[in-house]
Amino acid sequence: MPRPTTNSPPTTTPRHDRGASAGLRTLRRVVVALLGVGLLATTAVPATADDLEDRRRATEGQQRDTQGALEGLHADLEDTDAELLQAQQELQDIQARIPGARAELASAEALLAQLQLEAELIAERLTVAQEQESTITGQIDADADRAGDIRVAIGQMARDAYKGDMAASALSAVLDARTTDEFVQQSELASTALRAQTQALRDLEQINGVNRNRQARLTAVREQIVQLKAEADAKVVEAEAARAQAEARKVELERLQEQETERIATIESKRAEQLARRAELEQQRAQLETELQEIIAAQEAERQRIIAEQRAREEAERRAREEADRRAREEADRRAREEAERRAREEAASRNNSSGGGGG
Repeated sequence: MPRPTTNSPPTTTPRHDRGASAGLRTLRRVVVALLGVGLLATTAVPATADDLEDRRRATEGQQRDTQGALEGLHADLEDTDAELLQAQQELQDIQARIPGARAELASAEALLAQLQLEAELIAERLTVAQEQESTITGQIDADADRAGDIRVAIGQMARDAYKGDMAASALSAVLDARTTDEFVQQSELASTALRAQTQALRDLEQINGVNRNRQARLTAVREQIVQLKAEADAKVVEAEAARAQAEARKVELERLQEQETERIATIESKRAEQLARRAELEQQRAQLETELQEIIAAQEAERQRIIAEQRAREEAERRAREEADRRAREEADRRAREEAERRAREEAASRNNSSGGGGG
């Protein structure tokens, strides 16, 4: 009777073990792939994030520099405005003083002209007085010469009378007379001539006295006019000095006005440059603020992207685990079915073998 055949289990690895190993290998590949993607993403992200952070730090540094420059420029503008206000006030003060200085100069010039006219009139009076004095002096000199001549003649007559020449002349005249009437007439003529010369001498002496009085008065008037002219000339000199001072003040004020006007123009030019620089810095600050907001938005977007990738990676890992679990369960179910089928076959074979042995 043939021996019952015993179906020994195969020496190779069970099929359900091979399936489990395959499932684990698949899970590993999925996880490694996902981890690889995650590592690549993680490797790429820091570079972008670092770049954004560097850009942000640089932009914030530029913002601080710009803000510092604006604050310094604001202080400079305050100083410039104060300087401009002071210069404008000084210019107004100078301009307010110029009309008074011009009026003072006009008054000084008018006074000088008046005093110069008075001095000229006094000079003319002095010239007239000097001419009159010179004329009187000439008359006195002429009268003195005439008086001298008369005195000489009278003196000669006196000397002739003393020597007898006068008597001889009279006697000659008497002796030469042809009639008594002629004698009387000749005698009267000689006496009349002597009296006339004597009277003329008296008249000349009287005229000379009058002329000397006139000369004395004219001299006094001339001296008074000379004094007045000296005083007038002194007043003209003082007025000229006052006019020169008034003109110097006016010229100085006009020079200060021009100087302050140029100073204000310089300050306004500097202020315009500062305002232009401020506008430039404000525009730069606005651009930096916009750039910073863009960087912050990019950082937020990068953060959200990293979060999304992390979530996607976690979701992929979860799904991979679920898939691996599902496949493991399916593999386990399959192995359980196969095991059940194998056992069923073995039991059937065993029963068949038992039935065949009993019949023999």
